[in-house]
Amino acid sequence: MPYHCNTPSYSSDRSRLETLSSQNGKVLSFDEARAILSKLDISHSGPVRVRVKLVTDDDWKKLMYAAHAVREEEGEFGVWTKDLTKVLDHLYHIAFCIPIARTSSSFDEVDDGNSSFLAPNSGNKGSHHRRIATSTF
Repeated sequence: MPYHCNTPSYSSDRSRLETLSSQNGKVLSFDEARAILSKLDISHSGPVRVRVKLVTDDDWKKLMYAAHAVREEEGEFGVWTKDLTKVLDHLYHIAFCIPIARTSSSFDEVDDGNSSFLAPNSGNKGSHHRRIATSTF
């Protein structure tokens, strides 16, 4: 895919998503969902390409699971067309969410190798924070 230098537009991607997934209420296969999502500008934007690898089928499935867009019934994978918006929102969050800067020496860090965020300490030290491990995927 070519690299897009322009900043993607949420409203343009949302409009394109609605056009491409015009069969509201339909459950899509993984291949159908990936084909639609890969046509959005955000999927190929610089910020997303730096933060998330979207090359293999497994990469795309992890993205869809992380966005809570996957419906599994009897072992079958499916994505409702209405839930593709969750993936779109998740991609924009990945691309443009500004992480909290570590500026205080009072942070406790818990890092399991995945992404993490800051949360208040549980002690009596006022508004100090500690780093809580979370997983993007």
